Amino acid sequence: MEHISSIIHKILKNSGKEHLYYEGLIRINWSNFVGDIIASNSIPDRVQNNILYIKCVNSAWKQEIFFFKDKIKTRINTFLDKELLQDIKVFM
Repeated sequence: MEHISSIIHKILKNSGKEHLYYEGLIRINWSNFVGDIIASNSIPDRVQNNILYIKCVNSAWKQEIFFFKDKIKTRINTFLDKELLQDIKVFM
């Protein structure tokens, strides 16, 4: 029997909305990628054109996330076993 996440992935991929599947995985696992403190001050907003857009609460957290963006990108791509993200942009 096929797992429900595989079915959802296939449906979204076939409808041209595969990015929504990856956005969901990133949101669900956000604290695993960035830790609880950063996760409580930011949220992954969307993936568009292989760029992850992260919304944060203030400029201090924007700077903190920007400093760790390559590490975050690597963790997410490794988790997904796919070079999905080419860049990360942070906004408030």
